[in-house]
Amino acid sequence: MRIDQFCVRYPPAMGGVETHVLEISRRFRARGHEVRVITTDLDTEFPFARLGPVDDPPWVTRRRAYDPFPFHYVVSPGMLRDLRTDADVIHAHSYGYFHTNLAPFIAGLRDIPLVVTPHYHPPWTMIGGPGRMQARRVFDRVVAPFLLSRASAIVNVSHAERDQMEGIVPTGVCQVVIPNGIDMTAFTPPPTGEAFRERYGIDGSVLLYTGRLAQNKRLEHVIEVLPDIVAEHPDLTLVAVGQDNGMKGEWARLAKRLGVRDHVRFIDYVPYEILVDAYGAADVYVLPSDYEAFGIVLVEAMAARRPVVASRVGGVTDVVNDGVTGYLYEYGDLDALRGRILELLADDGLRARMGDAGRRRVEALFTWNHVVDRLFDLYTTLLH
Repeated sequence: MRIDQFCVRYPPAMGGVETHVLEISRRFRARGHEVRVITTDLDTEFPFARLGPVDDPPWVTRRRAYDPFPFHYVVSPGMLRDLRTDADVIHAHSYGYFHTNLAPFIAGLRDIPLVVTPHYHPPWTMIGGPGRMQARRVFDRVVAPFLLSRASAIVNVSHAERDQMEGIVPTGVCQVVIPNGIDMTAFTPPPTGEAFRERYGIDGSVLLYTGRLAQNKRLEHVIEVLPDIVAEHPDLTLVAVGQDNGMKGEWARLAKRLGVRDHVRFIDYVPYEILVDAYGAADVYVLPSDYEAFGIVLVEAMAARRPVVASRVGGVTDVVNDGVTGYLYEYGDLDALRGRILELLADDGLRARMGDAGRRRVEALFTWNHVVDRLFDLYTTLLH
């Protein structure tokens, strides 16, 4: 089978969508299928930045990205060259982007099944200013239904995402839920974190966050409750591992104002094997985002046998079994966030039980092999 995967960013650019496309492409190729990834040289949108030279394999095609509009709509005209595809299936990732809007026309011209995975974020979570939010609302209401009516199937990564898309996807278009996954071989055996702690000189308890340092991740909520947590656990460090998307300075200044700057450690992008060991170094993993279409970092933390505390938003509710693999709290409820973190830090046995339950849940539900099995079944159905 020949499969074209379209995405706006691709590793070494960081993010859940980027990892998703990389992992399913690798596995389809390992099973003997022809896969081509068509992407851009975009590194970050806010601030807009391109990647430097990248040593891509021959099956990855990068087109130049541009940000010419005041409402921050990234375009890549070079993707027009990809109209002449001979793929059996086109799979476009990330709702509303240039390539996802182009894909229905490519698929229509070539009479090829089109699969779209939205990785959807509601308009109110959009960063880039009110102009971008308003443009997105108009797009959802007017443009998206027309474009998605030409899709053969919509693959949502969570039930929450499917619910969000119900009002946008026209009646009659197939919608399915296929969650994200992780590579369990990287977490087998589960990481201990010893090498990570030694590498970065970290002692004591660790409250871990991983991912882009971006506005929608709301790490300021954790920093705001950190003084109370440090008062009970003076050896604790909040470790944030990930690429700065414009928020590191603001969060560092907030920590300084609150008197906990010495208890916050920012670590930039690290290779995946070091990231995996970072999960092993954690006592508790925290994700306070205002929205997550899925939350793949939670799956990684659970695979490392670490309990998680996360805001009850979007697809997070599909990932975390509340009270079993960790705790969910209502977004913005800082008292609940503080309380759940303190409860876990105070109880070694509870952390161990939740960590074990999380590992079992990941093994049963969230591996890339499961994802690729289900995608292959879908592609095959569409072709026949």
